[in-house]
Amino acid sequence: ETCKGTWITNTTSCPVLTAPRITVTLACPDALLVPGGSVTYSGTVRNTGNVTLNNVTVVNSQIGTVLTVPSLTPGAFATFGASFTAPVNACSVSSTVIATGSDNCTKVMVTNTASVTCRLMTTPGIKVTKSCPDGRVVPGQLLVFSGSVSNTGNVTLINIVVVNDQPAPNTVFTLVSLAPGAVANFTGSYVAPFNCSVTDTLTARGRSICDILVTSTASATCPILTIPAITITE
Repeated sequence: ETCKGTWITNTTSCPVLTAPRITVTLACPDALLVPGGSVTYSGTVRNTGNVTLNNVTVVNSQIGTVLTVPSLTPGAFATFGASFTAPVNACSVSSTVIATGSDNCTKVMVTNTASVTCRLMTTPGIKVTKSCPDGRVVPGQLLVFSGSVSNTGNVTLINIVVVNDQPAPNTVFTLVSLAPGAVANFTGSYVAPFNCSVTDTLTARGRSICDILVTSTASATCPILTIPAITITE
């Protein structure tokens, strides 16, 4: 004011254009993972915007919140880990994390998501057995044998087929699926040849749910009931 020689001031606040942004990453562990074993993921959450983010959290889809940070300045980051048990009878395990934070100026929430699928180390296996009849079979009669096929691995097998090579390659047993540790019994038959014994081989094939082929063979020699005789005339 010119008359009294005093100054008059006025303050104005100008808004600054903020660009809040958050980025999260997730990585599989370096160690081999087995079904039913421990899985420990690692990840990073980073402030990739131009304003401080408050109340930063990372939530894992399996176990919930794995990280809370009061604030992250632009360019700053924080690391986290998430541990849980891998599923059994599975080929892989997947996990997802969601990171959130709020703009320090406008309180606007920002989010980012990361997902990863880690392969599990499965050990598929199959075993077939074959047993001869309890008694000797007469040549020309039906020889009925028994057998079993079992899943000796840690993952389900599908499309199981058992083939016998006697008297010619033929399928004696099929099964849609077989769980780990499970056993299925079967029987098969063919006409006994005119011989002292007969040897045949069973071959079992299956494919794991992780698309790995497994095979097994079993052989057995079954005695034939022979009745030697000779006749002479004059």
